[in-house]
Amino acid sequence: MMRAIPSALRGLLESERIGGGDGVVLSGGSFDEREIRWQALSTGSTHRGFRVSGQAEWFLKVYREPVEGEGREARLLGGLSGCRWVPGFGGALVSVHEDRRVGLGMIQRWVRGASLWDGFVTGGWPAVEDFDWVTLGKSLRELHEAMSALEAPEILGEVGLLPEELAQSIRVAVQSMSSKAPERAVLLRWVEMAEGFPRRLVVPRSESGVIHGDLHLGQILHCFEGGCQFIDFEGEPHLGDGSGGVKKESRLRDVAGMVRSIGYLGDVVAGGGSTDAVVRAFLAGYFGGVMLGEVGERLRFFVLQRAFREWCYERAHRPGWADRPLRVPVFE
Repeated sequence: MMRAIPSALRGLLESERIGGGDGVVLSGGSFDEREIRWQALSTGSTHRGFRVSGQAEWFLKVYREPVEGEGREARLLGGLSGCRWVPGFGGALVSVHEDRRVGLGMIQRWVRGASLWDGFVTGGWPAVEDFDWVTLGKSLRELHEAMSALEAPEILGEVGLLPEELAQSIRVAVQSMSSKAPERAVLLRWVEMAEGFPRRLVVPRSESGVIHGDLHLGQILHCFEGGCQFIDFEGEPHLGDGSGGVKKESRLRDVAGMVRSIGYLGDVVAGGGSTDAVVRAFLAGYFGGVMLGEVGERLRFFVLQRAFREWCYERAHRPGWADRPLRVPVFE
């Protein structure tokens, strides 16, 4: 439902030069503050962020680039109203011109907390060992169950996964580098792993649903009041998932993102060690016990696929970090 921008919020938009004038409206959500003050934030990303204070506390995110419609994140948060694992949704900022709607940003409730990633980097390895990973796994499972009610089409090609395509992509990357490149050994091992899967992995429809799309420890806030909140539902920006498309795919993609993110802790956190026990605890919480057979096989595939995508991304955008994805175990 489209509604007029409250005058106080319009003052913020005009002062900060957000949007293009009278064509901006709010879509959905509960933001209706009459008097506000705001503070620009350093978000650590290319988005702009503002803490907005009125009768309640809010976070305004202004997208790095406009998106079609309300945008994926706003659509998901609007559909998850009442879910305890996500911040309350204030509304999507939408610019309307004739028959076209363009998303400029969105508003959600302010969460007092810090990302799990920042907390572990600051707290060191004892913070990792003391954290309740089983409960975090259960929280993600509950989030996925809430998201299962969202309507979305199935993603093309998701029902049948072809490991040989992944193996071939890695081979091409290996062939493009020097025979003395230090990363060749790891990538060739990844080729062997991809070749070790069955020719086709079938994703059952019971495993298919709307997912976060780019889940890692930096996308989860550890609230000062207790519990966690999942944020940043834009999908993987470098794969073009943030344009507003919401689709169903294997929930194991999110689980794989968490397995990889946990793996990085052993490489980055001071005093770090093996993350095997941490991963097992998280998976026990998510699956409610032991992960068996084909589920484990599909999860290993998604972990390997994610690892290769991470390496490709770092190699293209942050070459100085390209060795990091290679140092993190790929859950063999």
